[in-house]
Amino acid sequence: MSKSDDYLWDRSGERDPDVARLEALLSPLAHQAPLDELRVRRARSKLPLFIIGGVIAAAAVLVIVWPRTDDTPPEAYACGAQASGFAFTARGGSVACEGAKVPAGVLPVGGTLDTGAHEAELAIADIGSARLSSQTRVRLDATSAERHQLYLERGRMDAIVSAPPRIFAVGTPSGQVTDLGCAYTLEVDDAGAGSIEVRSGMVELEAANGRVVVVPAGASARLLAGRRASLPLAKGASAALIAAVADFHAGVGDARDRVLAHARPGDAITVANLARVVAADQRRPVLDRLMQLSKAPQDMTVDDVEELDLFEMWFDEIVFAHIAAP
Repeated sequence: MSKSDDYLWDRSGERDPDVARLEALLSPLAHQAPLDELRVRRARSKLPLFIIGGVIAAAAVLVIVWPRTDDTPPEAYACGAQASGFAFTARGGSVACEGAKVPAGVLPVGGTLDTGAHEAELAIADIGSARLSSQTRVRLDATSAERHQLYLERGRMDAIVSAPPRIFAVGTPSGQVTDLGCAYTLEVDDAGAGSIEVRSGMVELEAANGRVVVVPAGASARLLAGRRASLPLAKGASAALIAAVADFHAGVGDARDRVLAHARPGDAITVANLARVVAADQRRPVLDRLMQLSKAPQDMTVDDVEELDLFEMWFDEIVFAHIAAP
């Protein structure tokens, strides 16, 4: 230990010039007297009461003297205010909650919110939020610690959710969107058809025959009549692949083979979901093509995947690889 180190330890050694300069700068803050912690606590405890009392008094004055500037009845502003639900705030004007025009309120379970010509910010419990565009109509079907369920009848919502998978879901006329912790834009037209574009995380969509497709960040999908979702398409997918996917859902005979032919490595997410939705006797050529686009984990062959029933592990790797891709 050096002499300067001795000084830092017990002030017995030489004082380094930099240490001396630092001590001089901090000397005004030195405190030698014992600290009366009880007195400090007593002094601090009185301050909040004084402030709270002043705020309450000021609020009372405002309630008494602040004049109403419109003829809207108080109950209209309180749309579901006493109920459990999702708080909302209109942007640019009033929106209709349960038929009443209001600037803000709480959307109750079973209640509907129609933005009309304006927009609104909707809190999704304490796990996220959604911006509702104009001409959007939503209904709150359920909210609890286990599950929050909206129904988007028409319009557009931009949602951001941070929660464990499947806590939040949005129903539409063309199927269910289950949030796996993500940000996305969901649109539904007047005919009930829709589309979804995922910006982060991933969502699950209802597909045909009770199956589920996964749309990760950087991909989009359509919600089709009959409560079935399209195969997801990566951003930048070729026009030929987009057309082949559309024809596949329209039942065109050679569409599946065209999807496989036009898929590139960046389209592995489309082919992986195709393997989920095709019939068992059509699955082998899809898996063979998927192996060319994205190798199965641990150097497994397609035979290994099928015999050991490890397709879902392969699928998950493809999904996460897609999310991680630049």
